[in-house]
This record gives sequence, structure tokens and C-alpha cells, in this order.
Amino acid sequence: MKTNERMTIIPTEGLVEGKDFEIVSYFVVDNSNRFHTIESYFQIDQLELINRYPNPKEFFHVFQIHARFNRKLEDLELIQKTPMFKRPVYFYRFNDLPMDLELLISLGFGLVRIHTGDSWGELLLYDIGFFKNLLYEDGEEWDNPLIGDTALRIAFYLSLMDPKFDDRDLEILMNMSEDLVKNLCMCNGDKIVQQLKETFAKKKGGNNVLPFPRY
Repeated sequence: MKTNERMTIIPTEGLVEGKDFEIVSYFVVDNSNRFHTIESYFQIDQLELINRYPNPKEFFHVFQIHARFNRKLEDLELIQKTPMFKRPVYFYRFNDLPMDLELLISLGFGLVRIHTGDSWGELLLYDIGFFKNLLYEDGEEWDNPLIGDTALRIAFYLSLMDPKFDDRDLEILMNMSEDLVKNLCMCNGDKIVQQLKETFAKKKGGNNVLPFPRY
């Protein structure tokens, strides 16, 4: 386990999905094949239900009741767990920051519940698109657990959720290409770009970012 001021990073080596951890986050695909968060599509606080109903079957049963009450289901193609195309190398936990699950899923992160070791019962994040960063062999740890797209999307989250995080290079990057930011998002890209613009406009006083350490 590796910890800095803002994050705890947990290697996943040896962990098996379905035994040591399970995916607990869901998203929606509509009839036009567009992705949506549970929060925006059904107006449901998914994280509250995840915490209240740790049993997966009970969670999904209660979720379906809320979903049918809030919206007709004819407009959607499917509801499914956030994908894990290959076991990620690391799980992540933010330290002393609220978890905005809608924002995290929009940025391309999923949520797992741990069923083993010292982290038993904890909810941890994983990068849905981690496999796009580089090729690696199973069991190999990256020298830098916050590499490429993962680091950028975490920085976007910190920019929106941590008043002390002020990365002017990130603002310059977004001003150069809003499409780059949108393409990094799984959904709600336009909304996130607008939120970042408003956040950058409010933050004054220069660059207060604390760089992530290399391990």
C-alpha cells in the first residue's frame, strides 16, 4: 500500500474478482448507445444504496424499485456494472475528500468492494480504461501508479473536489483542447468541461498543486 497526502494506492496483485473483490458500480446505456450515470439518468444516489445494501442482490432489487419509480425503462438499452476488461494493477482511495460517484464514473472510474485482508469491506476505485495507458504483463507493477490518462482524470477530479488543488497546467491543457478532456470522460464530458471552467475561474493565486510522487 502506498499513501501520499491525497491518495492511498493499493496494488491488486493476487486479488481475484468474485472472491477478493466485487464490482459494485453501475451505469446506463440508452437506446442511442449513449452512456449515462445512474445518478443523472434515474436521479438516484447510487453510493448511498451501495453503502446501505452491501448484499449485491439486495442492492439491485432496491435499485430496480427506485429506477422504475423515477423513470420509464423503455428508453434504455441496458443497465450494467462498470466494466473491468482486465484486472487493474492498482486500486485507489482518496484521503479526506468526499466521494462523488457520479463524477468518478463520468471520468471513467469504477467502484469495487474488497472482501479480503486489512481493507475488507472498503470501497475502492479502479480505472476502467487503465489498459489503454501501456502494455504490461500480469503481475507487473507500474513504476508510476498514476500514469497517463489515469493521472489526468484524477487531476480533473481533484480540481473539482479539492479547493486547495490548483493546477494551472491542467487549465492550459483544457484551454488548448476541450475535446481532449471530453474524450477522457466516459460520459457527461460537456458538463465536466463547464464545471472545470467555472472552477478554474474561481481559483486565484497561482499554482498550488502538489505533484504526485513517483514510487
